[in-house]
Amino acid sequence: LLTMREVGQPIRALDQYQKLVKRVKSMRRLGEKAASLATQVETAYGEVQTVGSALEDCALGLAELRKAMESGATKRAEITGGIEILMQQLGEEVEEEAATVPPGKKKEEESASGEARGEGEVQGAQ
Repeated sequence: LLTMREVGQPIRALDQYQKLVKRVKSMRRLGEKAASLATQVETAYGEVQTVGSALEDCALGLAELRKAMESGATKRAEITGGIEILMQQLGEEVEEEAATVPPGKKKEEESASGEARGEGEVQGAQ
């Protein structure tokens, strides 16, 4: 006859085997989850690289836009300065012209030029 100890050994071995099977299954599931997470991390890393490239492109575009705006501001200032110089020169020419005309003659010329302008407008309208 078998003793209790001899009967218990195979039962304990079977329990240990079943525990090992459970651990292996558990480890297999953890391995699958780890593989899935690794894939997700790789995908996320690729997306981060794509976003990083897009941000670099945006930064370059903004730098170009800033340069264009600065250039535009410089050109606008140059044009404004040129207009101011022309207006000043025109004002000086008008003052010089006015200084060379005698005071009595100014009124005659103004009325004559007004009449001439009026005639030109009538002719232009026809």
